[in-house]
Amino acid sequence: MTVDVNPVYEKLCPICGGRASVSEIKMYGSCRRCSTREKTVLNALTLHQVLLDEQREFNSFFQKITNGYKPWGAQETWLKRLLNNENTVIIAPTGMGKTTLLLAYALYASTRYQKKTLILTPTKTLAKQTYLKLLEYSDRLDNRRPKILYYDSSLSKKKREELLEKIKNGEYNILVLTNHFLIKRFDLLSNDHIHIVMIDDVDALLKNNKNIAKLLKLLGYSDELIEKVKEKHRIIWKIILSKTFEKEELIDQYIHKLIEIEEEIEELMRKTKKRQVIIASATGKMKGSNAKILRELLRIDVSGITIYGRNITDTYKLIDNDPSEINKILTTLGKGGLILVSPRHPFREKIDSIVQSIIKELRNKGFRVEEATPSNVKKFIEGEIDYLIGSSSYYGICVRGIDAPKTIRYVVFLGTPVFTVELDTLLASPNMLVRTALFLAEYYGENRYRRIACEIRKKIFTLTNSELRIISMLLKKKLTLNDLNNKKLENVYKSLEEYYRDILNDLKALLSREKVLEVNTLTFYYNGEKYVAMIPDVLTYIQGSGRASRLYLGRMTHGLSIIFEFHELSNLVKALDLKLSFYSGSRLFRELDKIDLEKELDEIISSRRNIDIPGSIKYKNILVVVESPTKAKSIAKFFGKPVKRKIGTVNIYEIPFVKNNEVYHLNIMATRGHIYDLTTNPKTPNHGIVFNHKEIQPHYDTIKRCRVCGHQFTYGDQCPRCGSRSYIDSLEIINVLRKLAGEAHEIYIATDPDIEGEKIAYDVYLVVKEFNKNIWRIELHEITLREFMKALERKRSIDEKLVEAEIYRRSLDRLIGFSLSHELWRKYGKKWFGAGRVQTPVLGWIIDKYNEYSRNKCRKLVFRVKDYPRIHLSICIPYKDRDLYDKLSSIGKARFKHVKTYIETINPKPPYTTDELLYDASRYGISSSTTMKIAQELFESGLITYHRTNHHYISSTGISIAMKYLEEKKLIEYSKPSHWGEPGAHEAIRPVHPLDRMDLEKTVAEGLINPIIPLTHLHYRIYDLIFKRFISSQMKPYRVLRREYLVELGEGYSEKLVLDVGIVENGFNLIVKPRVYEELRNILEFESDIELIVSRIASKTVLYNEGGIIKKMKNEGLGRPSTYAKIISSIARHGYIIRSKKRNYLIPTKTGVEVYGFLTSNYPELVSVETTRRMEEMIDRIACGELSCGEALTTIYGLIKEYKLPLSIIEVETSISS
Repeated sequence: MTVDVNPVYEKLCPICGGRASVSEIKMYGSCRRCSTREKTVLNALTLHQVLLDEQREFNSFFQKITNGYKPWGAQETWLKRLLNNENTVIIAPTGMGKTTLLLAYALYASTRYQKKTLILTPTKTLAKQTYLKLLEYSDRLDNRRPKILYYDSSLSKKKREELLEKIKNGEYNILVLTNHFLIKRFDLLSNDHIHIVMIDDVDALLKNNKNIAKLLKLLGYSDELIEKVKEKHRIIWKIILSKTFEKEELIDQYIHKLIEIEEEIEELMRKTKKRQVIIASATGKMKGSNAKILRELLRIDVSGITIYGRNITDTYKLIDNDPSEINKILTTLGKGGLILVSPRHPFREKIDSIVQSIIKELRNKGFRVEEATPSNVKKFIEGEIDYLIGSSSYYGICVRGIDAPKTIRYVVFLGTPVFTVELDTLLASPNMLVRTALFLAEYYGENRYRRIACEIRKKIFTLTNSELRIISMLLKKKLTLNDLNNKKLENVYKSLEEYYRDILNDLKALLSREKVLEVNTLTFYYNGEKYVAMIPDVLTYIQGSGRASRLYLGRMTHGLSIIFEFHELSNLVKALDLKLSFYSGSRLFRELDKIDLEKELDEIISSRRNIDIPGSIKYKNILVVVESPTKAKSIAKFFGKPVKRKIGTVNIYEIPFVKNNEVYHLNIMATRGHIYDLTTNPKTPNHGIVFNHKEIQPHYDTIKRCRVCGHQFTYGDQCPRCGSRSYIDSLEIINVLRKLAGEAHEIYIATDPDIEGEKIAYDVYLVVKEFNKNIWRIELHEITLREFMKALERKRSIDEKLVEAEIYRRSLDRLIGFSLSHELWRKYGKKWFGAGRVQTPVLGWIIDKYNEYSRNKCRKLVFRVKDYPRIHLSICIPYKDRDLYDKLSSIGKARFKHVKTYIETINPKPPYTTDELLYDASRYGISSSTTMKIAQELFESGLITYHRTNHHYISSTGISIAMKYLEEKKLIEYSKPSHWGEPGAHEAIRPVHPLDRMDLEKTVAEGLINPIIPLTHLHYRIYDLIFKRFISSQMKPYRVLRREYLVELGEGYSEKLVLDVGIVENGFNLIVKPRVYEELRNILEFESDIELIVSRIASKTVLYNEGGIIKKMKNEGLGRPSTYAKIISSIARHGYIIRSKKRNYLIPTKTGVEVYGFLTSNYPELVSVETTRRMEEMIDRIACGELSCGEALTTIYGLIKEYKLPLSIIEVETSISS
């Protein structure tokens, strides 16, 4: 008989929020009870329907006031948030309809809900335009028209005073003001009158703390609430410092304080009258302490930088002081030129001279050329000016304040946009200090600087990122040693301060001679007064050049960008191009002389032809769901700097991009891992899995995570570990998923590409199924823009066979693990004891290896060969042979006799699988759990491919990365590309960029790559292992001269010693350096004094370390890449093994041996290697559809019942108490 598996989920029903099975959700869209009820109860689905109904009502209103136009895709997306009374940031260029929507919304809120709206604009001109448009729209309303006020400072004094009185008394429905009015006449505005605040050009209003403070008051936030938020930020900083200084008792204390103050903030927020804030641009940077408060209270971050799309030809031309070539090009290109001057450029005086020449020359030819002022910008947009000259400043009016797709055809940069940093400040970063020391080593060819770099690395090797920040602040003199109460950091600082002074002085001396130095993306310059580093300002360039290419009424205009840079500073353009390549995936800049200007002009003109006729614009609001916030931020950063939206405690990263003239508006959120797990409710039989006659029902509940100790649980309202009632429930994630699903056109679930990820995806699918019908699964095998775009094309449905495999694996772990663990509780009365289907046989191997180790004990002697001190001779003497031990211990000489010399070919190993990475990392003393955590972070930061894999296969993309690296390092002659087998579910673990460890460190130090999480020495060490293994796998073998010696130690005792004494032919040894004793190449026989350096009790059998036992698990077919580390951690947590201090060998405890003996004696069929291996094979068979999950679970259930193991915690507690 076929037994179906029908999981049951608590809180899944979208109507009552109660329990529902998968079959019910698929059949009814709700639980069975709600399917027969009248749909009048207020719930998630009816609220969703109410919102849709109101949206239809608004659409009719919108059509009426706009003479028949309907809201299009982007407007509909924004509207859902507005109608939901949500604080909203709208990011969109001109022509997307954001202003029209907001004015319509202000009128709708006024007439429908009698809400009063304040609209703040940056200029008087824009304020007046807004006012007139509101009047035009309101004239089309049949019912009572709202009272619209606009303060016009050009009116007579009497009329101004009348207006001010009306503003003071709140005699308006919609009030239009400039930012200047808010700042100067803030006292006239009462927060009692205002319900909605709309802000245009957020930078102008929120560029200082005082303005933000006024806005906070206007929004009705009390001084008490603001002070509480400040206190919260102070506590968070104290937690960071306490972690830095490893003060565990303080961390616990501050966490409790943080929980308390967050509860107080929430209570005050509930009492605060809510006002809706709508920000109509998101290209700003709020600064200061009040900015943090505003972000927290509004639950939105207005610091995003977004590029909707870009169709630009990026070019450059190197120049001297002669402006004639520039004039010639500007004349050829004609009107519509935006000319931007680099404000921080070191040759600014020369540029200013060129600008004056340009103005004179173009005016002589009859062109209209003016400098950028608000009035000239307007004239330029309207075609009354041919060329506009402004500043390439991020906040400049020409970079951010002009949206004129019809007018601006091309952008000319006079000097590359740059940041400048004084050398003293730049080198205060320890990583930048290392980078500069390496540059000086390369420049002078001196090892002294390389040694300094190594010394600094050693000093900062174990420092956390918080500690590095403190060192940097000390070097900048922002902190003093008196502020520090940490001896370790004090010693590091004192060492680094000396290196800092030396490197700074040496670099300044060099710059005084050379004037300009190029260090990859950094350009150092000395102007006779200041020593500065110049760093390309990528975002200003993108924003500025983007003025010539805008999405307008469904069309993307084509533009041209030209950077004119001086020959001496050509590195600025190279550096900008390199930085841009990390956004775009390829180099963008071409020499101006190598492009056809006439062809460019034709494309520029044709893309603007009939521009006012709306194009066929397409728009999709896409919800992307991943597991981790790190992955969410990494994906969002592919397209610019995202806007952060907060719903409850959940962050959503919002960013648009354009592909094939279609706007994709991404909302990316993380589930924070699984949202459901099997329940531990004692009333649910069989440890959460109900076996009925015709079906099996695993019962799932939402996961709660304790905010105090971090423990995860599913049942109850307090943490079972520490008793805290403060926890985060994944029910919040479910609610946010449903809200966002209702806003989206499509949902893409991009959880990890394995059965765990498939199960998370399936749970997300069940949660949002009734709110959105367009749900897709995508797989990301590396976190890169290229892979993300490919994944969108490879979308698929959820693979329910993979889901069943995960349900079987989890149910198997629960049934066997809980049953055996509870039996141990019953026998020993100790609730920390536990057992698992894989843990138990693995414990057995550790015990067997230890027994073998004990049987093969020996006395180990290690000698150093004095004439060749790199050679160590290791000897194991039988433990009981004391005479031989005494004899050899006193030996002072050894004779090395030549046996044979031969050439050996050494082949590279394949790139890493998970178990191989864990094995090698363990040899460096890094635990498997730490290695997996680090690898997960490297993957989510877009630095390596997916790290849970059993495959060695390398894709063509991977091979191209290796070839690019070898070519750059001039090692291409040693390449030997290999796929290492056929494609599997995943690739091997490999790097995503052609950057070795040192390249990566330089790239991060220079800001070319900005990982989402700070990289520590462990990240770099694991990355180095992965990179070297991968690159060597794509290289030729090397050939080595190998020699075998017979080493005679006194009379009657000799040992064989094999050494590599020379490289015959190079290959991958150029990357992974082997140990070669070149000094012995021509020495066949020799005699040398020897020195005993180690004498200890050892064994001929080597104990397992974590890597060794994982290798055994892989070879025996037990465990999976995702579970190797957890298995070892669980065995250690139960107290069954300990780790040796020096080498981290795994040693069984007396308890472990006793428990293992009990389990294998009484339940052999549940814990044997063979049974466990069969269970692992069943997971694969279920995933392939060869085996029924229900059938497999029924077999295991029968076996557990046969052994009469406890299937409920109640049975155990009853047994213990009796």
